[in-house]
Amino acid sequence: MAKFITIGERLSVTAPTVNKAFAARDEEPILKRAKQQLDAIYQNDEKSWREMSITEFVDSLVSKLASVSVS
Repeated sequence: MAKFITIGERLSVTAPTVNKAFAARDEEPILKRAKQQLDAIYQNDEKSWREMSITEFVDSLVSKLASVSVS
């Protein structure tokens, strides 16, 4: 298994599966959830995040996140 890095002492996660994965230091459920979230973010785009180069992906994601309004 790859190294698992925890940032901060406590992390509050609402998804029970992800909470268990953090406690067990199991990366698979976390990566699965991240991929599901990226699929949802890019569902209406012409190009999937899976088809992008890393630079293209990062630029695209930063642009998407910058356009989100937080209330």
